Order: sequence, then C-alpha cells, then structure tokens
Amino acid sequence: FTDNKIEGIMQPYLRANNKKITGKDISLTFTYTKAKNLTIKLGAIGGFEKTGASLTNQSELVSNTSLGIEPPPTPASEQLIDNYIDGATSGLVAITNDGSLCTSLCSGANVREYRYSGGETAVNNYITFNGEKWRIIGIFKGDTDDGANAWNIKIIREEALPALTTTSYTSTDQTNGGSFTLGTTSTYSIGAGQHSSAQPAYTAGRYYWNKGGKRSGYSDWAKAGLQFYLNEESNTKSWYYNTFKKSGAIGAAYEKYIARTTYKLGITLYNSNPPATAYTGERNTNSSNVWSNHAPTWSGKIALPYASDYGYAAIPTAWSTAMYSYQNVSNIKTNNWFLRNISDGYYWTIAPSTASSSNVLYWSYSGQVYSSGVSGNYFGIRPVLNLKSGTLLEEGGDGSYNNPYVISMT
Repeated sequence: FTDNKIEGIMQPYLRANNKKITGKDISLTFTYTKAKNLTIKLGAIGGFEKTGASLTNQSELVSNTSLGIEPPPTPASEQLIDNYIDGATSGLVAITNDGSLCTSLCSGANVREYRYSGGETAVNNYITFNGEKWRIIGIFKGDTDDGANAWNIKIIREEALPALTTTSYTSTDQTNGGSFTLGTTSTYSIGAGQHSSAQPAYTAGRYYWNKGGKRSGYSDWAKAGLQFYLNEESNTKSWYYNTFKKSGAIGAAYEKYIARTTYKLGITLYNSNPPATAYTGERNTNSSNVWSNHAPTWSGKIALPYASDYGYAAIPTAWSTAMYSYQNVSNIKTNNWFLRNISDGYYWTIAPSTASSSNVLYWSYSGQVYSSGVSGNYFGIRPVLNLKSGTLLEEGGDGSYNNPYVISMT
C-alpha cells in the first residue's frame, strides 16, 4: 500500500462472457480507503466500479477475489472481429493496409478493415434491421462521427428498393436541391436467390441517380436527387428516411442506431478497376481526383455502396481482376454474395466515374462493373448505412439467412 492505493495490471488476457480482453483494456485501480472498503475501477472498456465489503487487513484484500465483476457488453463490431480472430469467420476476411487479403488471421495496425467475401452460401452476414433483412458488408474504422478509432458495421439492404409510386420529387432544400425526376414506375424482376423458396423472387424499382434539381446530370452526390430522396425528412411525403422517422413506423426504433458517416467522393476508373484500385480512387479527394465543382466528401446517414464494396464481396481470387471484367470470373454469380444469383437488373453505386463528370459506376446482374450517365438510365438501388459503434447484438443469431443477427433494442 502507498497512500492507501495499490495499482496492478491483470494477466496478459482473460475471457469474460466469451470476450477476449487484453491487459491493456483492463488496467485496474484498487483503492483501499481508511474506512477499509475496496473499490475496483475497470478502465478502458467500461468505467465499472465495484466496492467490496469492509476489509480488515492486507491478507483479506489478497484473498477477496469474488467481487462479482461483470464486464460491459461487447459491441457488435468487436464481437464479429473477436469471432474472426478465434477462427469463426463465417466468410469474414481481413484486408491489409495495401488493400490485399490477409492470408493468416490478422489483427492490429496492419488491418485496414474486415469484409464478408465469397458466395451467397459461403458467408453468414444477414442482420435484421428496420424489420427487413440486410447484409453486413464489413467492419470499418474512422468513417463516422463515432471517432477515428471506432469500428462500425456497414450494412446494405438485402433487396433493392421497390417500385416508385410517384416519379417526381421536390426537395425541401431549394438552395442545393430542387425538383427531381426520381425514376420510372417500371421494375426489374429479380429471381429467387440461392436459398431457393426461402429467398423469394421480387420486383425492384428503377431510379435515376440525379435527374433534375440544381445539378441535374452531374455525378455530385451531395446535390443528387437520390441523396435527397434517401436522407430528407418530411411529415407528409413518402421519402425513404421517413421509414425511420415516421411515428409508428417499424424503423422508428432503429433510427437511433444509424451513424452519421463521411463518404469520400473521389473519381474511380471504370475499366481498369480491380477492387484495390477502385478503393484508392474512391477515397482520394485531392482536387485532381474530384470533378470540378463537385463536393469531395459528403456527410449523412443513408448512401449507396462504393464500387469497391461490390468488388471485395467476391471471392478473394477474383480481386486481381478488373471489375469491368468480373463477368468473366468463373461462376461469379455464385461467388459474390452481392449478386445472390440475381437474374436481372443494374444497380447504382455512389462512386463517380473517370468517364465523365456525368457518370457513376454501377454493377450488373452479369457481374460486370461499368459506367453510366446519372440522368440517362434508371437502375436499382440498395441503400447502405453504418451502425453506431456501440450497437449490441442479441444472443443466438449466427448471421445465416434463417438465423440472422438481431440488434439488441434495449
């Protein structure tokens, strides 16, 4: 004892509630007061404080080892990373800082992100959100308002948004938005997925990326019609974000879990574009890699996937192939879970194309990634979002189609 205090570090690691905790995380301060009470404060992972019964001497302090310490719940992002480290990957792989596959179990500073990679039946990345099935793209650090060191789970809606009931849309932001033509009432017919009748066929709506408004025809996401449609709120309109905000809507309980995210909007090659090359272009916001008068970044809640998100979802052996040629990869439809054996359709990404300031990248049911004008074609959209870093999962889910992960709503 020194000034009624001793300090100690626990052993190199321990397990509590099946969570691996390192010594760095559980630095403890033991305070033995003159009133002979023992206070234990659990450091970086929680702020837990436990006061033990009155102690009479130092030997009782040493022997009093059962104080009912319960570590705080493990966030979903850390839980999935721990599963990966323990070998229960379910299709989750680590990507190194140079954009390549980590060929052994990796952790620490060399890991840029974790992603689900492989075919529909090879990955278990289903999660229930907004009363719907969504998929986990991966786990990423530093993209949200949660902070530079926070890991966030990025998810994408399993099904594309349905057909439009009205094709016109007027933004509440008349300075940057305006009046848009959202798309058409025609649809894509999407065949049953690889889970057969359990993953039924459906129809997907067809949307313009940016037709109308102040920046009509430009690949400027910050002022694009789709961006406003996905993120604006209204008490009277059937805009997408209202599914999270409207009183009584299923999604109203989920809105608090959506993290505000900063998306980088660098231009991306549309032809010579393996996933690592696309990733570098997407996140390069130097003025030489952003179209003139386009916003280099955008901060918001609902977006579209990057082209690299689609590319990295394929089996790692495909990653050396330009996504422009992904349709030539053997069995690409069964080796990229984004496709789920889709029988028809084209789907927008958020990524501006090098082809022109009016083009963005899309992926097609054939597997190919290519470029299209934002106001000339109307494609399907699958919204993406990041979950806040503190989001928890209920026990029992394993990420499979029939037993998806479930967010703890408590």
